[in-house]
This record gives sequence, C-alpha cells and structure tokens, in this order.
Amino acid sequence: MTRDVRRALWVASFDMESLISLILQGGVLLSTGLVAASFAVSWMLRLPPAPSENLHARSLTALVILQGLPLAESPASWPRLLLILGVAVLMLTPYTRVLVTTLYFAAVHRSWKHLAFTGIVLILATLAVLTDWL
Repeated sequence: MTRDVRRALWVASFDMESLISLILQGGVLLSTGLVAASFAVSWMLRLPPAPSENLHARSLTALVILQGLPLAESPASWPRLLLILGVAVLMLTPYTRVLVTTLYFAAVHRSWKHLAFTGIVLILATLAVLTDWL
C-alpha cells in the first residue's frame, strides 16, 4: 500500500466531529470542576465564596496574569484564583476548537479555502484573547 493510499484511508477514518466534541466537553467539564473547587476550597478554609462581580478585565491575559497570578501566594486567595482559572478555561475552550480546526484544515484535510476562513477567525480570536482590541 502506498503512502498516499494510507494517508487517504487515515483521512477518511479521522472523525473531526468527535474530536471537537471532546474538546468542548472537556473544556466545560474542566471549567466546572475549577469553579466547584473554588467553592470547595472556600468551604474548607471557612471563607466566604469568591466574589464573582469583581471578575472583569479588558482581555483574558489581563484577567489571568494581572488578577490571577498574584492570588497564588496566599491560601486565602486560592478560591478566587480557581474561579479565575475556571472562567479562563471556559473562555479558551472555543479558542482551542478554532485552533484545532485550523490545524486540521492545514495538515489533514488540506482545504486551503477552509484554512483561510478558519485562519482569519483564529487571528481575530487570538487578538481578542491577548489584547483588548476587539
């Protein structure tokens, strides 16, 4: 069997819908687990639940880096850190889906038209994640 035939058989058997479903489900479950862990740690440390009304930033990186990382120093701040990480994972889940789809169109499917469209979406999503441009 030639290399091209093996590749064609692999591409035909590759189930992109299942991979996307796994990414979306995994992201939502991980995010839910982090938020639940936030409440559990609050309860174990006998702290009030982390306030969610103060979770605001102009970009995801600002949320995680500026608000989240300084909280790692104090155990009393861990519930808020877990809540921030849960929000960040939830926001990065669709981004990961677009990234994987772009890689799929580039490497597996080799559809340049679809790659161009998903590439544009990936660029805009990256700008939205990293900056407050969008």
